[in-house]
Amino acid sequence: MLITFPTITNAQIFVCNTEKHIIHIYQLDKNNFEYKSWNKPKTIVEKPDMNLKSNNIEAVGSCQKYYKFRTGSTEFEVTNQWSCLSKGEIPPMEAKGATGDLYVRIKGDIKSHYYCLK
Repeated sequence: MLITFPTITNAQIFVCNTEKHIIHIYQLDKNNFEYKSWNKPKTIVEKPDMNLKSNNIEAVGSCQKYYKFRTGSTEFEVTNQWSCLSKGEIPPMEAKGATGDLYVRIKGDIKSHYYCLK
């Protein structure tokens, strides 16, 4: 007998808190994701400054995820890479305390990078 488990929908799967932004990633269904972003000092009880949907996710190993969202020629990539370190691995000094990254690319060039802090 094949047993299947339902996909949790509309589940918040990652929070990225940078010095300038609050970003929430939601899984809408098995293959679709939503990016909501608030520019600080706004809080999440207010309307998001940006709301994007995508099905572009890359997985590296069993833990690391790269969520990519696009609007026009701008791409927002959120990773959880620093929360997936193996025991004994040490992140670079500048990433200490970070759980992931936010990269903003315009026409493929990195224009901004922020660490997702706890």
